[in-house]
Amino acid sequence: MICPHCNSSLKQVERKDRTCSVCKRQFALEPKENGLHLHDVRVRKLAARLGDEGRTTYTARQMWYAAARGRIPAADKALEGCLGGTAFVLVVITAIAAAITNARAEVLTPIIVGALGLLLIVTLLVLRGRRRARQWGPIDVPMPYEEFRTLVLERWPAVYGSPPPGLVDETRVPLPAVAHPRVALLCHDAGVLACLAANGAAETHHIALAATPEDVPDGVPVLVLHDAGGQGLHHWAVARARLGPRARGIGLLPRSVMRRDPRTAVLLRADAPKRAVDLTARLQWVRAAPVRLREDEAAWAAGGWWSPVAAIPPAKLLAAVAGAVARVTAAGAAAPAGRGAGDTGFLTWPEAR
Repeated sequence: MICPHCNSSLKQVERKDRTCSVCKRQFALEPKENGLHLHDVRVRKLAARLGDEGRTTYTARQMWYAAARGRIPAADKALEGCLGGTAFVLVVITAIAAAITNARAEVLTPIIVGALGLLLIVTLLVLRGRRRARQWGPIDVPMPYEEFRTLVLERWPAVYGSPPPGLVDETRVPLPAVAHPRVALLCHDAGVLACLAANGAAETHHIALAATPEDVPDGVPVLVLHDAGGQGLHHWAVARARLGPRARGIGLLPRSVMRRDPRTAVLLRADAPKRAVDLTARLQWVRAAPVRLREDEAAWAAGGWWSPVAAIPPAKLLAAVAGAVARVTAAGAAAPAGRGAGDTGFLTWPEAR
């Protein structure tokens, strides 16, 4: 890694106790000790990109997802080392047997045949496991969020005196009270609401920010900002059921992300239904959302795939919300039932910067 203080390239033995052996200064993050391989220089680059060079505030959860781009493993990655490890062990065993028996063919041949047979069995088991993992296994960020929070909100300030520039703790950002809102925005993700609040979106656009349908004020259009995937579509369906046609979806739809490059979009998967009856029930649940989904979209969401709206870069998110507010206020709050959700528009995954 590169020392964040003197720019020296350091091998692992040259940075013991998170201290540079060249300049003797301490750094915050050791890439070998966290699942996202984070180091100080990378965090600074993430902070500059997320903060739009100091113009935007972002939350810890948004940085977590940004750090995960391109580093989310495939479902079967954990099995990749099994085959190679088994082959190595068998080669060692065969070599030891050869040395002990002085490489006599009548003794060594059965050992080699047995080793190859065992290797074949392990190979078949690994391939079967990989196939099942691709079909059903969960895919998640390879570093728990609470661990990430500890690094950027505790470890980083301990070294540098404050969190990375522009970062705020979403648990400490209050949602502002807007006296006369023109529109409400409903989102289940506290990090997204905190980002909008910390950047002044509520005051600028006269938005009442809400985490639940019960918090939404009466008499104004409601923008429902949700994840792509079954759970996100369910949140929108609940909002429409409770709030009526004034609830208008502006979240991510499966079509916006399902075929994106994993290096530019955060594509995750919860446990997929393993029985046909469970898959059928999940499909019905997904199709209950107040939007017409294509068959491939419904299958993608029902299979457990999803993508978080919190992973959209903050500047893009703020711009998208501002555009949605402008459209809905220009159209007026009295849009006929059935038109509101379609007229407001949905988010699309932005191109990587």
